[in-house]
Amino acid sequence: MDHGVSERPERSSLGPELHPQPIKDASVLEALQTSPAGRLRVWQAPDGELSAIRRILATEASIRNDIHLVKYTRACLDMGTFDPDHVRLYLAAAAHLCAVWMAEAPRASIAEELLVGRITP
Repeated sequence: MDHGVSERPERSSLGPELHPQPIKDASVLEALQTSPAGRLRVWQAPDGELSAIRRILATEASIRNDIHLVKYTRACLDMGTFDPDHVRLYLAAAAHLCAVWMAEAPRASIAEELLVGRITP
C-alpha cells in the first residue's frame, strides 16, 4: 500500500570528483580573495604553510567588523590544535567563511567599517 512516502535518496560520499579545481598558482591570501573555493588552496597546502595560513585567517577574520566571524575562526583554529589529524578540515572551514566575508567587506572598506559606532579623538 502506497502512503505517499517517497524513498530517501541514497547518500553519496563527498569524493574528490565533487570538488572544484583549486586555485593553483595563487598565494593563500589571493585564493581567498578570489572566491570561497580558495578553501581548496588551504586544504591542499603543504605542511610548511599551515602556520602562515593560521596567521592569515586570524588576521582576515579579526579586521572585519563581525564578532561571529572572529569566534568561528578562533574555534576552527583551536580545534585544529586539539585535533591535529583533521587540522586541514578546520582550516578549510575557517577559510571558506573568511573568503565569504572578504568578498563582502574587502580591505578597501575595512578602515571605514572599523570606525562605525566608535568615538575617536
